[in-house]
Amino acid sequence: QSATEIGATIFKGTFMTKRHNLRLTFHVAVTHWCLNGLGILAFSHPSIHRREHDASATFQTTLFLASPPRRSKSKNSIANSPQSKQNTLPQQHPSFRGVDIRTQLDYARDGHAVIRRLIDPQYVTRTLQPSLLKHAKKQELLAWRQKVEVVLGSKELADACGSVTACQEKLQRHFGKDHDLTLPFLQYFNNWQHIKPVADLVHSETLARTAAQLLGIPSVRLYQDSLFWKRVGDGPTPWHADARMAPFDTSLMITFWIPLQALNTYDSALIFCSKSHSDFALPFWNQAPKDDCDASPEEDSEWFRLEERYDTSGPGDDGSGFSSPSLVDYLPMCVGDVTVHSGWTLHSADPAVEQDRAALAATYVDSRAPIRSDAVLSANTNEGRGDNEDAWSYQSWVHEVPPRKRNFRHKHVPVVWPPSKATKSTSGQKKSGRQSSKPKGS
Repeated sequence: QSATEIGATIFKGTFMTKRHNLRLTFHVAVTHWCLNGLGILAFSHPSIHRREHDASATFQTTLFLASPPRRSKSKNSIANSPQSKQNTLPQQHPSFRGVDIRTQLDYARDGHAVIRRLIDPQYVTRTLQPSLLKHAKKQELLAWRQKVEVVLGSKELADACGSVTACQEKLQRHFGKDHDLTLPFLQYFNNWQHIKPVADLVHSETLARTAAQLLGIPSVRLYQDSLFWKRVGDGPTPWHADARMAPFDTSLMITFWIPLQALNTYDSALIFCSKSHSDFALPFWNQAPKDDCDASPEEDSEWFRLEERYDTSGPGDDGSGFSSPSLVDYLPMCVGDVTVHSGWTLHSADPAVEQDRAALAATYVDSRAPIRSDAVLSANTNEGRGDNEDAWSYQSWVHEVPPRKRNFRHKHVPVVWPPSKATKSTSGQKKSGRQSSKPKGS
């Protein structure tokens, strides 16, 4: 048959059999193979992507087996855009076709979602993971000093720690000798400023454009990246919302959580409270715990009943049998899979049991979001309204930005999407005599 006849036949078969998973899988796979093989177009239809990962193993396997070897110029919704033909970086997974409608709806409704096969697994395992873990080992003392400063509230005491052991001793004295000194993780901020593979990834269209699409805004700013190293023996990560630790006054914040190794069902991943990002009543009527080790000041606080508060499992009120669990972790996760969550989505993580878990988190905000006045104060004190746990991330630049100024420019929090604004931001820094921290080719 001609190319037109092949396309028409497969489109007809797809729509006629869309309720039968097996036949739909067959038709989608053949469509992908035939049309890509003829070099006509990469077929993509929203209904194909509306299936959850766990329920679509047959679909994914069939698609993978039927797909031919990919050419150097992959046709997809991001890499084939006019702005990216000459600037496509190698981090994107070859099969990624852009954010589908289901993912956008999940993120908007629940405050979190998963994007399977977003990043090339080889880039993660061969480039990203080795460079990050090497950097983490060199900077382990700084990570412990950050924990001392957060817990003790003193930069001087943290700076006085000359070794990891000294940091541990200070924390032990603070909690008492009978207290089990377990941290939730060690955290390393702004690795993109020191490691080019990280800089390439966080500046790439793969993340920046996806962030703008999920947030529904035209332009995004890179706020920070963080390496979370959860070692075997570390404690659980308590419930928290990232936006409480950031200096911005905005609801438009998104974090990509990228595990650096495959995670099984028993490994430690982020656990999300669905719909918590839109729960304005929780922080308004219930005072949140002050820090990781502090119990809620109210014995009957809703912070102790999050699972009950957000539980929507069971039959729906309309008898539809709708079931949506309140706590979601998206395990298992393959290398290249990524979760995304809103800055106001409550999330936590279980302890690492059988293996250390390392994950990179990249956070973006609306480029128009202003800096809060109290955030400038809390960068070096505990007097701000938010949590100062991430003050190490922004204390080097927040004093250089006028509070409440929108669309500001600073090399440590660059605008990364769209490319035109990112280029303008870089050139503006050079004109002002400051060298841009954005790496070449990103």
